[in-house]
Amino acid sequence: TAEEPEHRGCEEGVEQGRADQAGEDHHGHRVQHLGAGLFGLEQHVYFEAGAAVITLVLLGKPLEARAKARTSEAIESLIRLQPKTARIERDGQWIEIAVDALMASDIFMVRPGESVPVDGEVLDGASSVNEAMLTGESMPVGKAAGDKVFAATANGQGALRCRATGVGEQTLLASIIRL
Repeated sequence: TAEEPEHRGCEEGVEQGRADQAGEDHHGHRVQHLGAGLFGLEQHVYFEAGAAVITLVLLGKPLEARAKARTSEAIESLIRLQPKTARIERDGQWIEIAVDALMASDIFMVRPGESVPVDGEVLDGASSVNEAMLTGESMPVGKAAGDKVFAATANGQGALRCRATGVGEQTLLASIIRL
């Protein structure tokens, strides 16, 4: 009945114009019982299959909530990886500014052990960059002039002088977070 907690959400979903798996299962179950009652079916109607589907849906809801919570934690971890400041070149001098103030085409420096502040292209230098947070690859990737670097990836032993190509919402990191 609609008073039962697992069915209440289904009824609310229908009233709000939402369709989801729980609603489909609920209404399929109701139609199955209605059909059996209307047609006086005496043969086996596979009620246990309907019960199994409903049970799986009810078990799936906490699993889905847990997965969403873990995804939120992972996104927060990604956000924390991006540095708050960047070292940029202005009039031959290196100055430190907030990452939010960086603009595309600014020249920035990534020293050994630092995280890359924004997406960019390497102009000078050579290093290895740990891109595991983007690719899952456990081995650092060698970077030299002409290669792309991405926000929040970890620079290895060398220094890199780079030109910003993606800042703010235009970085690969930002697009992953938006997903």
